[in-house]
Amino acid sequence: MDSLDIYVRDTRVARLDRSSPGEYTFSYLPGTKEDDAVSLTMPVNEDYSDPFMIIPPALQVGFPEGALLEAIHRIAGKVLKIDDDFDVLALVGQNMVGRVRVLPQGQSPDTGPALSAGHAVSELLRSPSTTAPLLEKLIERLAAQTGLSGIFPKTFAAAPLRGPLSFPVGDAILKLETSEFPGIAIVEHICLLACRAAGIPTADSELAVNGRALLVTRFDRREDGQRLGFEDFCSLSGLPRTAKYASSMASVGRVLEMYCQDPALDTLFTMVVMNTLLRNGDAHLKNFGLVYDDPRYPALAPAYDVVSTVAWIREDQPALPLQQNGPLSWPTTEDLLVFGETICRLSRQDMMPILKRCQEAIRHTRPVLEGMRRQFPHALALERLDRTLSVAATTSRKGLGKLGATATRPSP
Repeated sequence: MDSLDIYVRDTRVARLDRSSPGEYTFSYLPGTKEDDAVSLTMPVNEDYSDPFMIIPPALQVGFPEGALLEAIHRIAGKVLKIDDDFDVLALVGQNMVGRVRVLPQGQSPDTGPALSAGHAVSELLRSPSTTAPLLEKLIERLAAQTGLSGIFPKTFAAAPLRGPLSFPVGDAILKLETSEFPGIAIVEHICLLACRAAGIPTADSELAVNGRALLVTRFDRREDGQRLGFEDFCSLSGLPRTAKYASSMASVGRVLEMYCQDPALDTLFTMVVMNTLLRNGDAHLKNFGLVYDDPRYPALAPAYDVVSTVAWIREDQPALPLQQNGPLSWPTTEDLLVFGETICRLSRQDMMPILKRCQEAIRHTRPVLEGMRRQFPHALALERLDRTLSVAATTSRKGLGKLGATATRPSP
């Protein structure tokens, strides 16, 4: 039997055992405090004697995906005999987001592999040219030490590198542009600025001088370095990471109310509106989360991983429908208003200023985008983003629902 020790911050609180691939047993250690629960969904006083057929969803929050997971298998799979998710968790669990850490049995969290790439990060952000060898170097150094989800897209190729790659580096997350989605670092930076202008608490970001990398400040760390709890809505819904598209925004709202004394449903509504205006087709369950210092008072996490996906996938659709079993298409103004009434408990009088503020945020962001287009003329995605923002900024309440036909067919 293989075993992993589970820590909340620096306290060992539980263990995960593998009796065979596809059969895992979770147990809290005697004396574990209620406040040291691994997840809001896994209270200390419950019975976990029945085996899990998958790694518990609460431990999949920071699990690497897509390009990064493929890189880990390529770099470490043969030597370390990686067989299933349990082996990957043993490898990357030291550096996952949130306050939970997972290590091989007997290994102290203080003796795990140090994640240090300060020189390389500085070089990447300040260098006018990011080269493939530098990206390869960062992958080799960081991939096998990284527990970070949300990798888009879900493919990997050694040469050329494909898809943006994300790594935790100290109190920030480094996102690297690669060949499949050129300009994605710039697009995400602009989308985060737009969300912030709309009044949404948003992760801070710093764009590299060449526009090919983005450093995003982590919100799962306090200023003193203390780890905060973080759980995405896959975990909170009891779903594995592979089921991140198997839900709805209505379910996100209900889960938010279930766990939060102040569910900030007006902020959720604003996020939905901005994802619609920006045409963010990657707003799935893992791109919404709760953050907390005290597990009794979780709060909606700041917006993160906001990208106008139609800049590359012209006919992209929302990641989640507004309502369970609803159409997977961009919502109309009326759809948004009904969602706000039924799920976010807002009146139409409350929602109209939010819609106006979101469109003003788009208008406020367009000059920034125009400056970026002049600075980075090679990034064709910015032209497509400009088309999307142009339509979003000029639509009236009645015309908001017509965005789909116009914004997803930008000029090449």
